[in-house]
Amino acid sequence: MKLLKNLEWTRALQGRKYFDLKEYSMRANTKEPNINKNQMPIKKWALFVIIPILIVSCFVTIKAFMTPTEVTETILENVIKEETNFAYEAEVKRSLLYPEGGTIDPGEHIIKNITKSIPVSINSQVFAEEPVEVAGNYQLNMSITAEGLWKKDFTLEEPVAFNKSSNEVNIINKTYNVDVEKIVSFIEAVEKEIKIGVGSYIIEIKPILDGKIIYKDQTYELNKESVLKFDYSKEQFSLIKDTELEFYNEYAVENTKNIVNELVIFNITLPISGTRIVGLILTLLCVAAMIVVMKDKIANAVKTPEQEKIDKKHKSRIVEIHPSTDLNQFQRIALTAFKQVIQIADDKELPVHKQITSVGETQYFVIDNNLLYFYKVGKGVS
Repeated sequence: MKLLKNLEWTRALQGRKYFDLKEYSMRANTKEPNINKNQMPIKKWALFVIIPILIVSCFVTIKAFMTPTEVTETILENVIKEETNFAYEAEVKRSLLYPEGGTIDPGEHIIKNITKSIPVSINSQVFAEEPVEVAGNYQLNMSITAEGLWKKDFTLEEPVAFNKSSNEVNIINKTYNVDVEKIVSFIEAVEKEIKIGVGSYIIEIKPILDGKIIYKDQTYELNKESVLKFDYSKEQFSLIKDTELEFYNEYAVENTKNIVNELVIFNITLPISGTRIVGLILTLLCVAAMIVVMKDKIANAVKTPEQEKIDKKHKSRIVEIHPSTDLNQFQRIALTAFKQVIQIADDKELPVHKQITSVGETQYFVIDNNLLYFYKVGKGVS
Protein backbone atom coordinates (compact mmCIF):
# COMPACT_ATOMS: atom_id res chain seq x y z
CA MET A 1 0.00 0.00 0.00
CA LYS A 2 2.84 2.42 0.89
CA LEU A 3 4.64 1.61 -2.37
CA LEU A 4 1.54 2.47 -4.41
CA LYS A 5 1.15 5.81 -2.68
CA ASN A 6 4.80 6.63 -3.34
CA LEU A 7 4.33 5.71 -6.98
CA GLU A 8 1.32 8.00 -7.26
CA TRP A 9 3.32 10.86 -5.68
CA THR A 10 6.20 10.28 -8.09
CA ARG A 11 3.93 10.31 -11.14
CA ALA A 12 2.28 13.48 -9.93
CA LEU A 13 5.68 15.22 -10.07
CA GLN A 14 6.61 14.05 -13.57
CA GLY A 15 5.49 17.36 -15.07
CA ARG A 16 8.30 19.16 -13.22
CA LYS A 17 11.77 19.78 -14.64
CA TYR A 18 13.51 17.94 -11.80
CA PHE A 19 12.37 15.56 -9.12
CA ASP A 20 13.77 16.03 -5.59
CA LEU A 21 14.48 12.76 -3.79
CA LYS A 22 14.18 14.47 -0.43
CA GLU A 23 10.59 15.30 -1.29
CA TYR A 24 10.17 11.76 -2.45
CA SER A 25 11.30 10.44 0.96
CA MET A 26 9.62 13.17 3.07
CA ARG A 27 6.29 14.24 1.51
CA ALA A 28 5.64 16.51 4.39
CA ASN A 29 8.32 18.86 3.08
CA THR A 30 6.47 20.81 0.36
CA LYS A 31 9.48 22.76 -0.91
CA GLU A 32 9.50 23.07 -4.69
CA PRO A 33 12.28 21.24 -6.51
CA ASN A 34 15.21 23.39 -7.60
CA ILE A 35 14.76 24.28 -11.26
CA ASN A 36 17.91 24.77 -13.37
CA LYS A 37 18.06 28.40 -14.44
CA ASN A 38 21.01 28.19 -16.80
CA GLN A 39 21.02 30.65 -19.67
CA MET A 40 19.02 29.78 -22.73
CA PRO A 41 21.14 28.00 -25.33
CA ILE A 42 22.27 30.09 -28.25
CA LYS A 43 20.04 29.70 -31.29
CA LYS A 44 21.10 27.16 -33.87
CA TRP A 45 21.01 29.74 -36.67
CA ALA A 46 23.71 31.85 -34.98
CA LEU A 47 26.48 30.00 -36.82
CA PHE A 48 24.72 30.54 -40.15
CA VAL A 49 24.99 34.28 -39.51
CA ILE A 50 28.48 34.35 -38.03
CA ILE A 51 30.24 32.09 -40.56
CA PRO A 52 29.38 34.15 -43.72
CA ILE A 53 30.34 37.35 -41.91
CA LEU A 54 33.62 35.74 -40.82
CA ILE A 55 34.41 34.56 -44.36
CA VAL A 56 33.77 38.00 -45.88
CA SER A 57 35.63 39.72 -43.05
CA CYS A 58 38.66 37.44 -43.43
CA PHE A 59 38.70 37.94 -47.21
CA VAL A 60 38.50 41.73 -46.95
CA THR A 61 41.04 41.89 -44.12
CA ILE A 62 43.59 39.67 -45.88
CA LYS A 63 43.17 41.63 -49.11
CA ALA A 64 43.58 44.92 -47.20
CA PHE A 65 46.82 43.75 -45.57
CA MET A 66 48.16 42.44 -48.89
CA THR A 67 47.42 45.73 -50.67
CA PRO A 68 50.08 48.43 -50.16
CA THR A 69 48.84 51.70 -48.67
CA GLU A 70 50.83 53.63 -51.25
CA VAL A 71 51.60 52.94 -54.90
CA THR A 72 54.13 54.51 -57.21
CA GLU A 73 52.38 56.07 -60.18
CA THR A 74 54.15 57.01 -63.41
CA ILE A 75 52.97 60.38 -64.66
CA LEU A 76 53.46 61.60 -68.22
CA GLU A 77 54.58 65.17 -67.62
CA ASN A 78 55.40 66.19 -71.16
CA VAL A 79 55.69 64.93 -74.71
CA ILE A 80 58.41 66.52 -76.84
CA LYS A 81 58.51 66.09 -80.63
CA GLU A 82 61.35 67.12 -82.90
CA GLU A 83 60.79 67.26 -86.65
CA THR A 84 63.04 68.11 -89.58
CA ASN A 85 61.41 68.17 -93.03
CA PHE A 86 63.00 68.56 -96.46
CA ALA A 87 61.31 69.70 -99.67
CA TYR A 88 62.90 70.47 -103.03
CA GLU A 89 61.94 71.89 -106.42
CA ALA A 90 63.74 72.67 -109.68
CA GLU A 91 64.23 76.10 -111.21
CA VAL A 92 64.34 75.34 -114.95
CA LYS A 93 65.43 77.30 -118.01
CA ARG A 94 63.18 78.02 -120.95
CA SER A 95 63.08 74.89 -123.03
CA LEU A 96 60.92 72.79 -125.27
CA LEU A 97 59.68 70.95 -122.18
CA TYR A 98 59.15 74.12 -120.16
CA PRO A 99 58.72 77.04 -122.57
CA GLU A 100 58.10 79.53 -119.78
CA GLY A 101 60.78 78.20 -117.45
CA GLY A 102 60.28 78.86 -113.71
CA THR A 103 60.03 76.61 -110.67
CA ILE A 104 58.55 73.12 -111.04
CA ASP A 105 58.05 69.95 -109.05
CA PRO A 106 60.51 67.62 -110.73
CA GLY A 107 59.60 64.42 -108.94
CA GLU A 108 62.55 62.15 -108.21
CA HIS A 109 64.66 63.21 -111.21
CA ILE A 110 66.07 66.64 -112.14
CA ILE A 111 67.46 67.11 -115.69
CA LYS A 112 70.81 68.83 -115.51
CA ASN A 113 70.86 70.60 -118.90
CA ILE A 114 67.61 72.54 -118.37
CA THR A 115 67.97 73.18 -114.57
CA LYS A 116 69.48 76.36 -113.13
CA SER A 117 69.20 75.54 -109.42
CA ILE A 118 67.55 73.25 -106.89
CA PRO A 119 65.64 75.23 -104.17
CA VAL A 120 65.82 73.11 -100.98
CA SER A 121 63.46 74.02 -98.11
CA ILE A 122 64.43 72.93 -94.60
CA ASN A 123 62.04 73.21 -91.69
CA SER A 124 63.26 72.06 -88.27
CA GLN A 125 60.92 72.49 -85.29
CA VAL A 126 60.36 71.34 -81.73
CA PHE A 127 56.82 70.85 -80.34
CA ALA A 128 55.96 70.15 -76.72
CA GLU A 129 52.81 69.92 -74.63
CA GLU A 130 54.56 71.93 -71.92
CA PRO A 131 57.01 74.77 -72.70
CA VAL A 132 60.62 73.69 -73.27
CA GLU A 133 63.89 75.49 -73.82
CA VAL A 134 65.77 74.82 -77.07
CA ALA A 135 69.33 76.16 -77.21
CA GLY A 136 72.36 75.67 -79.47
CA ASN A 137 73.40 76.53 -83.03
CA TYR A 138 73.09 75.21 -86.55
CA GLN A 139 74.81 75.53 -89.87
CA LEU A 140 74.05 74.17 -93.33
CA ASN A 141 76.60 72.09 -95.23
CA MET A 142 76.70 70.53 -98.68
CA SER A 143 79.08 67.78 -99.70
CA ILE A 144 80.06 66.20 -103.03
CA THR A 145 81.43 62.66 -102.82
CA ALA A 146 83.06 60.44 -105.41
CA GLU A 147 82.79 57.17 -103.54
CA GLY A 148 86.15 55.64 -102.86
CA LEU A 149 88.04 58.62 -104.26
CA TRP A 150 87.30 61.97 -102.69
CA LYS A 151 84.81 64.14 -100.76
CA LYS A 152 84.44 67.92 -100.64
CA ASP A 153 82.40 69.91 -98.09
CA PHE A 154 80.82 73.31 -98.70
CA THR A 155 79.15 75.65 -96.22
CA LEU A 156 75.79 76.96 -97.38
CA GLU A 157 75.17 78.90 -94.18
CA GLU A 158 77.50 79.83 -91.35
CA PRO A 159 76.63 78.80 -87.72
CA VAL A 160 73.52 80.50 -86.33
CA ALA A 161 72.86 80.50 -82.58
CA PHE A 162 69.38 80.03 -81.09
CA ASN A 163 67.88 79.99 -77.61
CA LYS A 164 64.11 79.88 -77.36
CA SER A 165 61.50 78.75 -74.84
CA SER A 166 57.99 77.84 -75.96
CA ASN A 167 55.59 75.03 -76.77
CA GLU A 168 56.58 75.45 -80.42
CA VAL A 169 60.15 76.39 -81.35
CA ASN A 170 61.29 77.01 -84.93
CA ILE A 171 64.98 76.25 -85.35
CA ILE A 172 65.33 76.37 -89.14
CA ASN A 173 62.71 77.54 -91.61
CA LYS A 174 64.56 78.53 -94.78
CA THR A 175 64.96 77.76 -98.47
CA TYR A 176 68.46 77.40 -99.96
CA ASN A 177 69.23 77.53 -103.69
CA VAL A 178 71.71 74.85 -104.71
CA ASP A 179 73.41 76.10 -107.90
CA VAL A 180 73.50 73.21 -110.38
CA GLU A 181 76.02 74.91 -112.67
CA LYS A 182 78.51 75.41 -109.81
CA ILE A 183 78.24 71.76 -108.77
CA VAL A 184 78.81 70.53 -112.33
CA SER A 185 81.69 72.95 -112.89
CA PHE A 186 83.43 71.82 -109.68
CA ILE A 187 83.09 68.13 -110.57
CA GLU A 188 84.42 68.69 -114.08
CA ALA A 189 87.36 70.72 -112.75
CA VAL A 190 88.29 67.93 -110.27
CA GLU A 191 88.03 65.27 -112.96
CA LYS A 192 90.25 67.33 -115.28
CA GLU A 193 92.77 67.87 -112.48
CA ILE A 194 93.01 64.30 -111.23
CA LYS A 195 92.25 62.82 -114.66
CA ILE A 196 89.83 60.37 -113.08
CA GLY A 197 86.09 60.41 -113.58
CA VAL A 198 83.42 58.25 -111.97
CA GLY A 199 80.00 57.29 -113.15
CA SER A 200 78.09 59.08 -110.37
CA TYR A 201 78.51 61.44 -107.44
CA ILE A 202 76.56 61.81 -104.21
CA ILE A 203 75.31 65.28 -103.33
CA GLU A 204 74.35 65.68 -99.65
CA ILE A 205 72.61 68.68 -98.09
CA LYS A 206 72.81 68.45 -94.33
CA PRO A 207 71.80 70.80 -91.50
CA ILE A 208 74.27 70.43 -88.62
CA LEU A 209 72.26 70.85 -85.41
CA ASP A 210 74.33 71.23 -82.28
CA GLY A 211 71.97 71.88 -79.40
CA LYS A 212 69.72 70.57 -76.66
CA ILE A 213 66.09 70.45 -75.65
CA ILE A 214 65.75 71.22 -71.96
CA TYR A 215 62.70 70.47 -69.78
CA LYS A 216 63.20 70.87 -66.04
CA ASP A 217 66.11 68.54 -65.22
CA GLN A 218 65.77 66.51 -68.44
CA THR A 219 68.03 67.18 -71.45
CA TYR A 220 67.72 65.75 -74.98
CA GLU A 221 70.16 66.16 -77.86
CA LEU A 222 68.85 67.58 -81.13
CA ASN A 223 68.74 65.17 -84.04
CA LYS A 224 71.93 65.22 -86.11
CA GLU A 225 71.00 62.55 -88.62
CA SER A 226 68.77 64.48 -91.02
CA VAL A 227 70.19 64.72 -94.54
CA LEU A 228 68.94 65.09 -98.12
CA LYS A 229 70.78 62.95 -100.72
CA PHE A 230 70.95 63.15 -104.52
CA ASP A 231 72.79 61.06 -107.04
CA TYR A 232 74.41 63.02 -109.89
CA SER A 233 75.22 61.02 -113.02
CA LYS A 234 76.27 63.67 -115.59
CA GLU A 235 72.86 64.06 -117.11
CA GLN A 236 70.56 64.25 -114.08
CA PHE A 237 70.18 64.63 -110.35
CA SER A 238 68.09 61.82 -108.81
CA LEU A 239 66.81 61.48 -105.28
CA ILE A 240 68.63 58.47 -103.85
CA LYS A 241 66.32 55.53 -103.28
CA ASP A 242 64.91 55.20 -99.73
CA THR A 243 66.03 58.73 -98.87
CA GLU A 244 63.69 60.13 -96.24
CA LEU A 245 62.32 63.66 -96.44
CA GLU A 246 60.99 63.67 -92.87
CA PHE A 247 62.95 62.99 -89.70
CA TYR A 248 61.09 62.60 -86.46
CA ASN A 249 62.02 62.09 -82.81
CA GLU A 250 59.71 61.93 -79.81
CA TYR A 251 60.59 62.05 -76.12
CA ALA A 252 58.20 61.18 -73.33
CA VAL A 253 59.04 62.93 -70.08
CA GLU A 254 57.85 60.76 -67.21
CA ASN A 255 57.92 61.22 -63.49
CA THR A 256 56.85 59.11 -60.55
CA LYS A 257 55.08 59.96 -57.33
CA ASN A 258 53.63 58.02 -54.41
CA ILE A 259 49.87 58.20 -54.08
CA VAL A 260 47.52 56.83 -51.45
CA ASN A 261 46.20 53.50 -52.61
CA GLU A 262 42.58 52.40 -52.27
CA LEU A 263 40.95 49.01 -51.92
CA VAL A 264 38.18 48.18 -54.39
CA ILE A 265 35.95 45.25 -53.47
CA PHE A 266 32.64 44.51 -55.18
CA ASN A 267 32.91 47.93 -56.91
CA ILE A 268 33.14 49.59 -53.49
CA THR A 269 36.16 51.81 -52.80
CA LEU A 270 37.51 51.54 -49.26
CA PRO A 271 40.43 53.21 -47.46
CA ILE A 272 43.09 50.58 -46.81
CA SER A 273 44.18 51.62 -43.30
CA GLY A 274 40.61 51.89 -42.00
CA THR A 275 39.61 48.61 -43.66
CA ARG A 276 42.52 46.84 -42.01
CA ILE A 277 41.47 48.01 -38.54
CA VAL A 278 37.73 47.42 -38.98
CA GLY A 279 38.27 44.08 -40.74
CA LEU A 280 40.63 42.83 -38.03
CA ILE A 281 38.24 43.84 -35.24
CA LEU A 282 35.26 42.28 -37.02
CA THR A 283 37.20 39.08 -37.66
CA LEU A 284 38.22 38.79 -34.01
CA LEU A 285 34.63 39.44 -32.89
CA CYS A 286 33.35 36.74 -35.25
CA VAL A 287 35.97 34.29 -33.99
CA ALA A 288 35.04 35.11 -30.39
CA ALA A 289 31.35 34.68 -31.20
CA MET A 290 32.06 31.30 -32.82
CA ILE A 291 33.97 30.19 -29.72
CA VAL A 292 31.02 31.18 -27.53
CA VAL A 293 28.58 29.37 -29.82
CA MET A 294 30.70 26.23 -29.96
CA LYS A 295 31.19 26.20 -26.20
CA ASP A 296 27.44 26.56 -25.77
CA LYS A 297 26.80 23.72 -28.19
CA ILE A 298 29.38 21.52 -26.44
CA ALA A 299 27.93 22.37 -23.03
CA ASN A 300 24.45 21.46 -24.21
CA ALA A 301 25.48 18.47 -26.26
CA VAL A 302 25.62 16.00 -23.35
CA LYS A 303 23.17 13.57 -24.82
CA THR A 304 24.43 10.51 -26.63
CA PRO A 305 22.45 8.80 -29.37
CA GLU A 306 21.52 6.09 -26.85
CA GLN A 307 20.30 8.67 -24.34
CA GLU A 308 18.18 10.43 -26.98
CA LYS A 309 16.63 7.11 -27.92
CA ILE A 310 15.87 6.29 -24.27
CA ASP A 311 14.40 9.72 -23.52
CA LYS A 312 12.22 9.66 -26.61
CA LYS A 313 10.88 6.14 -26.08
CA HIS A 314 10.33 6.30 -22.29
CA LYS A 315 9.64 10.00 -21.80
CA SER A 316 6.38 9.39 -19.90
CA ARG A 317 8.04 7.04 -17.43
CA ILE A 318 11.22 9.00 -16.60
CA VAL A 319 11.42 11.46 -13.70
CA GLU A 320 14.50 13.72 -13.83
CA ILE A 321 16.03 14.73 -10.52
CA HIS A 322 18.26 17.69 -9.79
CA PRO A 323 21.98 17.21 -10.65
CA SER A 324 23.04 18.21 -7.14
CA THR A 325 20.92 15.56 -5.41
CA ASP A 326 23.11 13.34 -3.24
CA LEU A 327 22.58 9.62 -3.86
CA ASN A 328 25.44 8.34 -1.75
CA GLN A 329 23.12 7.04 0.98
CA PHE A 330 21.95 4.25 -1.31
CA GLN A 331 23.74 1.02 -2.04
CA ARG A 332 24.51 1.19 -5.79
CA ILE A 333 24.08 -1.73 -8.14
CA ALA A 334 25.28 -1.18 -11.72
CA LEU A 335 23.28 -2.61 -14.62
CA THR A 336 24.57 -3.36 -18.11
CA ALA A 337 21.54 -2.23 -20.15
CA PHE A 338 18.67 0.18 -19.84
CA LYS A 339 16.15 -2.58 -20.42
CA GLN A 340 17.23 -4.04 -17.07
CA VAL A 341 16.22 -0.73 -15.42
CA ILE A 342 12.79 -0.98 -17.09
CA GLN A 343 12.44 -4.61 -16.06
CA ILE A 344 13.18 -3.83 -12.38
CA ALA A 345 10.84 -0.83 -12.46
CA ASP A 346 8.06 -2.96 -13.93
CA ASP A 347 8.63 -5.83 -11.54
CA LYS A 348 8.65 -3.62 -8.48
CA GLU A 349 6.20 -1.01 -9.83
CA LEU A 350 8.69 1.79 -9.23
CA PRO A 351 9.44 4.93 -11.25
CA VAL A 352 12.56 5.35 -13.41
CA HIS A 353 14.73 8.31 -12.40
CA LYS A 354 17.22 10.27 -14.47
CA GLN A 355 20.10 12.43 -13.29
CA ILE A 356 22.64 14.42 -15.36
CA THR A 357 25.84 14.82 -13.37
CA SER A 358 28.20 17.78 -13.46
CA VAL A 359 30.72 15.79 -15.54
CA GLY A 360 28.23 15.11 -18.31
CA GLU A 361 27.18 11.58 -17.34
CA THR A 362 23.53 10.57 -17.43
CA GLN A 363 22.33 7.80 -15.21
CA TYR A 364 18.93 6.11 -15.18
CA PHE A 365 18.05 4.34 -11.96
CA VAL A 366 15.39 2.77 -9.82
CA ILE A 367 15.36 3.08 -6.02
CA ASP A 368 14.10 0.11 -4.03
CA ASN A 369 14.42 0.87 -0.30
CA ASN A 370 18.18 1.30 0.20
CA LEU A 371 19.16 -0.19 -3.14
CA LEU A 372 19.81 1.95 -6.24
CA TYR A 373 19.81 0.07 -9.52
CA PHE A 374 21.46 2.28 -12.17
CA TYR A 375 22.61 2.36 -15.78
CA LYS A 376 24.97 5.08 -17.07
CA VAL A 377 25.30 6.60 -20.54
CA GLY A 378 27.19 9.60 -21.84
CA LYS A 379 30.64 11.15 -21.29
CA GLY A 380 32.98 9.37 -18.93
CA VAL A 381 31.26 5.98 -19.21
CA SER A 382 33.72 3.21 -19.98
